[in-house]
Amino acid sequence: MENGHLNFYLKHNISPVFYNNKNINSHIEMRESLYFLLGLNKNLIKNSSILEVAPGSGQNSIFCSLCLPKKFELLEPNPSAIEQINKQYTSLNIAHTKPVITQLTLQEYKPSYSFDLVICENWIGSLKSELSLLNKLGNLVSSDGGIICLTFSPLAGLIPNFLRKLLSFRIINKNLNFNENTNQLVYIFEPHLSTLENMTRSHSDWVHDCILNPQFFYTAITISDITESLGLDFEIFNTFPKFTVDWRWFKSLNRQNRNFNKVVLDSFNSNLHNLINFKLNLAPLKPLDNDIIAKTVNHIHSIALNWQINLESSNNELFNTLKISLAENVILLRDKYRFIDEYTFLALDEFLSIWNDDYLDGDDIRNMKYFNSLFGKETFYITLLKK
Repeated sequence: MENGHLNFYLKHNISPVFYNNKNINSHIEMRESLYFLLGLNKNLIKNSSILEVAPGSGQNSIFCSLCLPKKFELLEPNPSAIEQINKQYTSLNIAHTKPVITQLTLQEYKPSYSFDLVICENWIGSLKSELSLLNKLGNLVSSDGGIICLTFSPLAGLIPNFLRKLLSFRIINKNLNFNENTNQLVYIFEPHLSTLENMTRSHSDWVHDCILNPQFFYTAITISDITESLGLDFEIFNTFPKFTVDWRWFKSLNRQNRNFNKVVLDSFNSNLHNLINFKLNLAPLKPLDNDIIAKTVNHIHSIALNWQINLESSNNELFNTLKISLAENVILLRDKYRFIDEYTFLALDEFLSIWNDDYLDGDDIRNMKYFNSLFGKETFYITLLKK
């Protein structure tokens, strides 16, 4: 699975992260709002040196370029993505700092300089080879108050789409080619994706990245993964969405009692029940109250990985065991939400009724009533300050 995303993209000559956003001003405002909430305002970015790793289409990099950094480098090894980046900047008729594109992987990249801000979105996942690269990213950040901006995807937020991918395993036609399977899966999941009002990428890109991409089950990463991989030099600066409330008296926040990373992690665990449904905004619970959710989503993840690893196997007994085990864990999750949120309960209950059908077909998935609009909080942003 080394370079999993990249290998998949190169194999099919794709870069499935393009924003279908006809209004560039709206996109720039969205990125400005996000960066503001992460503590990265225009004045901080202006005249700074920035590295963005795996920028994909390059659309997200535009806001930084408009802030006129003194140095802006994009590290992107995918030729399809580089083509999209060049198109973005060729048509950008606003004053900006034109980025330098370096066509290397992060593994190959060995600059002799560091950066004030290092950005890496929606790439680093749970593979050991990727987690080790977090440390390399951290080493590229200036020790003089440099900042790293990352995304992380918690398991609980990924569960609805993990379940969709598992459903696809049972109905996908191995005799069809890549494009034919894409078209079939777009048809099946279109009613689901149409419930996402602010979705910006195409349904085919979503199918490529979340259903057909074998790397998708490896995208989960936790706050602990990030802080442990970066080491003690980094303290959490901000997150978005924001889930942390810190009522400590400021006069107690000396070096010995700062514990910023622990406060963020505890707050996150207290909000774990809010992640499986992006519409939820419920009061925090005690972390132990969410323990069954944490354990269950880990079990579901293990089942999903086991299923994918054995996709080419004809061991029906194994798949039947995995099918039953998945149902048992979704039952645990469903019953937990009986007392938390009725809609999430109904959505998981509907999934079970479909999953347990021995004659499952694409229209069963397409016509789901409740589960079709169950999507989790998949993407969190986090900025960390290098001490």
